[in-house]
Amino acid sequence: MGQLLAQLRRTIEEENLLQAGERIVVAVSGGPDSAALLHALEALARTYQWQLAAAHVDHGFRGEESLSEADWVEAFAGQLGIPCFRTQLNMPGELKQHPGNAQDRARELRYAFLVETANQWRAGKIALGHHADDQAETVLMRLLRGSGSHGLAGMPIRRMEKNVELVRPLLRIYKAELVSYCREQGIDYRTDSSNSKRIYTRNAIRLDVLPALEDFSPGAAQSLNRTAMILGDEDAYLKQLTEELFAEMTTVESGFIRLSASRLAALHPALQRRLIHLILSYLSGGDDAVTFRHIEQVRHAVRQHAAPNARFELAGSIRLERDYDGLCFTTAQAKTPAAYEYEIHALPAVVQVAEAGIAMQLERITLESNEPRQALSGGGMEEAWLDAERLHMPLIVRCRKPGDRMRIQGLNGSKKVKDMFIDAKIPVSERETMPLVTDAEDRVLWIPGLRRSDVALVSDRTRSVVHIRISSII
Repeated sequence: MGQLLAQLRRTIEEENLLQAGERIVVAVSGGPDSAALLHALEALARTYQWQLAAAHVDHGFRGEESLSEADWVEAFAGQLGIPCFRTQLNMPGELKQHPGNAQDRARELRYAFLVETANQWRAGKIALGHHADDQAETVLMRLLRGSGSHGLAGMPIRRMEKNVELVRPLLRIYKAELVSYCREQGIDYRTDSSNSKRIYTRNAIRLDVLPALEDFSPGAAQSLNRTAMILGDEDAYLKQLTEELFAEMTTVESGFIRLSASRLAALHPALQRRLIHLILSYLSGGDDAVTFRHIEQVRHAVRQHAAPNARFELAGSIRLERDYDGLCFTTAQAKTPAAYEYEIHALPAVVQVAEAGIAMQLERITLESNEPRQALSGGGMEEAWLDAERLHMPLIVRCRKPGDRMRIQGLNGSKKVKDMFIDAKIPVSERETMPLVTDAEDRVLWIPGLRRSDVALVSDRTRSVVHIRISSII
């Protein structure tokens, strides 16, 4: 077994990239890297009982040149006895209809075809031809652009793309080794003429920057790969910590994520940034829209000197609202809590107030003449006692309405429910779902978790009471 095959086999087994008996789609551009990958995997296929298929995308940028490359890939795969799936895109036309970054759009469509091919061929893996020099270029590009350890870890050796796993078996092998392998095996690979155009950042780094670094510091590419590997391990550990913090610190609902500002502020800045990034990525559906500026906006919002009430527009139509110690991230698609109202015409009764996450039990109790009333005169966080004969049925459990007021004992008047929420520092995101108990005359009797009014207070003359108790819905 040759040196490259031995190294490839070692990487596959050490990283557990491919399993015996798997069906694998190999992305083949026609260059020396992907051509060597297809040939080498075919050489190992009998040992591992792999079933291989080649997949090629002609982006339509280079006319006859790219068409001849597609024909070569199909013929090369045929020589190896491997089926080939190919497609031709019209990227110039695509970009006219959907202007944007040509390379990003081409990559998006290329990966979509690879996943479609894998699903069609019932393959669980797609093998890509990225090698160690590609990794060095990627790390350097991200370093120049500005990145944390996640970006500087470079391309992962494996990752999921929808329902298929992408693997990079050549990531520990350098291009010179692949070119040498092709020469030894008589593989007449193709050369993409656009790879020599310095208008593309990656090409300029490969053709000019990395060679200059090698002159200045021999082994620069190896150093960049070593750095990526170290940072990749550290990134994986920090990712695990961040996911644990996400599960512990956040409350996730449809289109909403809530957490404590003070708890977020207490984290180390490295974990703050990662947790914020994870939250924004979760809500926006990916990393692309999340920038350093968005992350720092959130960090500023949780600092002690920041305003206790603030709103920010963040990545991908995400809005951040701070209410005292509460942070609420919402998406543009998040639904505003719907108004609700439940009528209770007869007692006893149990009302499930799903909007507020509580169950409310109500019962009417007749008091004995010698039974003390003083203990029933108040109202707390979880229960309230009301003089039944001073109420007007039906009782109603509902969300707040504009203009709601509550009569408060000792105030000699009423107070706006809105102001009561503000005084109690109830987060804005929770105010619309907090339940109010009223009677048929729309008098606010009790706000569970906050306080009760002076309407229908229990006195020495009270003969029967309505007892209301709340509990959480589990």
